[in-house]
Amino acid sequence: MTKGWESKTIQETRMYQYWQTLEPEETRNQKSVIARWNQILSMFKFVVSFNDHRIAGSTGQPNWFRLTPEERNEHLQAKAQKEKNFKKVSRPCQLC
Repeated sequence: MTKGWESKTIQETRMYQYWQTLEPEETRNQKSVIARWNQILSMFKFVVSFNDHRIAGSTGQPNWFRLTPEERNEHLQAKAQKEKNFKKVSRPCQLC
């Protein structure tokens, strides 16, 4: 569906066009579809990293899908807090 040499914008446009063929009655715009796709990718990468014990607190834990819902929520809340803190720090410099 996508080619490695295409820009991110072209890939996202192609993905949105493909999604429209699957859901022709849907009224969501490209920005919302791509935002949701990026959330899905992020979660997939998180689960893979968790299962590979590359996430803080995942060492010694069972596979992601063997955790209780409460344990999953704890890890997801930690992930959300980390992302929130990262966004605070990564703002552009106001003095530059």
